[in-house]
Amino acid sequence: MTVMLSHDSSVIGIDLSNTNLEGANLAGANLIDAHLTGANLKDCILTNANLEGAMLTRANLAGANLTGANLAGCDLVNANLRGARLTGANLTDCFLDNSDLRQSNVEGANFSGASLKRTNLAGLRFNNSTFSEDTILSRADLKGADLRLAEDISLELIKNARTDDETRLPEDLAKKLVPEESAEAIAERIPRLEKIGNRPALAADHLKLGNIHQTRGNLQKAEDHYHKALKIYEELGSKEGMAAAYTNLVKICGTRGELDKAEKYQLKALKLAEELGSKKGMAVAYNNLGSIYQTRSELDKAKKYQLKALKLHEELGDKEGIATAYTNLGNIYQTRGELEGAEDYYSKALEFNEELGSKEGMAGVYANLGNVYGIRGDLKRAEDYYRKAQKLNEELGSKEGMAVVSVNLGNLYQIRNELQKAEDHYREALKLNEELDRKTGMAIAYGNLGNVCEARGELDKAEEYHRKALKLDEELGNRQGMAAARANMGNVYLTRGDPKGACAHWGKALTLYREIGIKDKATFVQSTMKSAGCPENAKQ
Repeated sequence: MTVMLSHDSSVIGIDLSNTNLEGANLAGANLIDAHLTGANLKDCILTNANLEGAMLTRANLAGANLTGANLAGCDLVNANLRGARLTGANLTDCFLDNSDLRQSNVEGANFSGASLKRTNLAGLRFNNSTFSEDTILSRADLKGADLRLAEDISLELIKNARTDDETRLPEDLAKKLVPEESAEAIAERIPRLEKIGNRPALAADHLKLGNIHQTRGNLQKAEDHYHKALKIYEELGSKEGMAAAYTNLVKICGTRGELDKAEKYQLKALKLAEELGSKKGMAVAYNNLGSIYQTRSELDKAKKYQLKALKLHEELGDKEGIATAYTNLGNIYQTRGELEGAEDYYSKALEFNEELGSKEGMAGVYANLGNVYGIRGDLKRAEDYYRKAQKLNEELGSKEGMAVVSVNLGNLYQIRNELQKAEDHYREALKLNEELDRKTGMAIAYGNLGNVCEARGELDKAEEYHRKALKLDEELGNRQGMAAARANMGNVYLTRGDPKGACAHWGKALTLYREIGIKDKATFVQSTMKSAGCPENAKQ
């Protein structure tokens, strides 16, 4: 039976079970307590309709527009709501068990008291959607869902839901839901996985161990685990796994200054992402390639890749990715000395991170804005931004973030010639990096302490710190850090009145900068050597 209804109709309690209302315009209709079991409401317009208490079991509402509709107390068990518009809809106390809401727009929808047992909510963005302590999400599919801006979401609500690595949660909740496993616990599990032959889980654990060691600055151990994961994924024919392993190897090579290897690995990951049709994987690859080219001072090429990444992130609606691309574009403009452009991109990135409630992203942008104002010579505003960044890092308990900003503050005080304050901040950064066993950060802190000692005329102590930095960078294989340490030691030797020793260190720095393709720093060292009268083939 086909029934014709017009919008603004008032048909309280009407029985329209199993009827065909496809495409009907029922905007503003009063359908309180209506019986619509098994009805076909595909592509219906039900904006601002009142369906309170209606029976919609097994109803087909695919593509329906329910913006602002009142569905309080409805029975939507086993209903098809795929692709429906539920923006601002009232779903309080609804029964949505076993329903399919994939691809729906649920922004601002109210799910207070609703039952969503086994409901398919995969990939949905719950921006400004409301939940309550009596909402039921038991066995609901939240894989790939974004709950970062949902209101009143809690660990108790989602603990029995199905989530995955792509599920986005508020930062504090994510930490509670998935506490970080210790390296020791994972390492103990690996022999058992090898024994039972669970190779996918084994590869995943090698990636986890690699990530932990990388965070601690143990780059060789991290690399070893990434290669083990890669080998297993190659044997399994898992393109997704291989792409993840290659992308992690890119981070190792980037830290070491091995830019050619980083580019090679990233291009392999990009090829796999293209074969998989993974726009997200491609976007990450473009971001990383842009960063590699920026480090090489190939800024036009870097900008091209960051814009490619931005386009894909926008197509995906990935606000976190958009924020990252804007930050990277800001870095390019800052490197060029185009500070207005840099500030503009950082401000855009900050807007997205604020919208996402990402304290980590906001902290990074505040630190970058601090750098912009520091370059401009506005040290007061630079310090204000660094303090904002540090406050967020402290709230997050991010020792790595706190260490980075401590270095920035130390640099600021060194510019002001407040050497004791600079030293205090560098020592704080060193302490935090030691607690993390983060050798990259320790090397940076030692180098900066060496610069403070040189400024005070304490040349022996300055050399000692620079040698400590060099030793760590050599252990890490970080050629960019090694080059910086050599350049700093060259300055110390020249101040001592030993131009031959200075030229030897600068010569090694120049070779390293040329090898890793950092043209601007190579040019600066070469100019310094020329001014000091160094021979072209200077060596130690």
